[in-house]
Amino acid sequence: MAGDKTYLEIPSREDQHIKRPRARLKRALFSVAIVLSILLTIYFATPLSRLGVVQFDGLESLSRSDLISLIDIADDELFLRINLGDLRTSIEAHPAVQYATVSRTGINQLRITIVEYEVGACAAVDNEMVFILSDGTLIHEDEGIQASCNDRIIHGLSEAELEAGIASLFVSQLMLVDDSVLSLIRAIEHSPLYGDVHRFALFLADGNIVNVSSYTMADKLSLLPQFLANIPEGETGILHLDVGYFFDSHQSGTESEQASSPSETMPYEMVPYGTVP
Repeated sequence: MAGDKTYLEIPSREDQHIKRPRARLKRALFSVAIVLSILLTIYFATPLSRLGVVQFDGLESLSRSDLISLIDIADDELFLRINLGDLRTSIEAHPAVQYATVSRTGINQLRITIVEYEVGACAAVDNEMVFILSDGTLIHEDEGIQASCNDRIIHGLSEAELEAGIASLFVSQLMLVDDSVLSLIRAIEHSPLYGDVHRFALFLADGNIVNVSSYTMADKLSLLPQFLANIPEGETGILHLDVGYFFDSHQSGTESEQASSPSETMPYEMVPYGTVP
């Protein structure tokens, strides 16, 4: 129709500048998404996405195979799906483990650091060795633990006495004693007497025997070097620290008799460099 006019709207330069960067940004994001998808596909299709190596630090009495069985991770477990908190909880469930830390390292590796309870002593019961930890926990030798008893092996305990906590109390108090004193012990005998089921005889490397009660042992053994210094040179015997501070020489009676009861022939009171409290 004559007189009709058609008008074309020409975008301004400002609108063109706004739309073009947005389009380029969208194309860039799309490209990045494609690349990431390809990389993830390749990653999950390769062994790198699965758990590779598990490194353990701090193992003393426990073995690597025992802990691997505790964490129970499949060989094809996705590395990114592993729950570190669950692993730590599983490991700390072992009675010999005080605490553990678990962390990812490298592309597909785990590092597990273990802090174990110290083995304070062992008990020989019914031809079986029982490990007694520093917190008093009992672990039988068939429960996956291999540790040194450091010559601190307790003899003369029954299974019932062990379960009653007699050895646990003894070890928890023994761990309060200085290492220099502990290093003197070569064997330990459960020697209950006069109703004291917590009485023990400690056999020392120098041939002396020390009778102690678990309840007072930690304090009295701190004075042991001074007691030993007061014994005449070349003489050995029994230090009765369970019922006072007395020494019986081995010159009277047999050693087995003296280890179970105080000698009545040659006792004398020990006073180490001053008044004993």
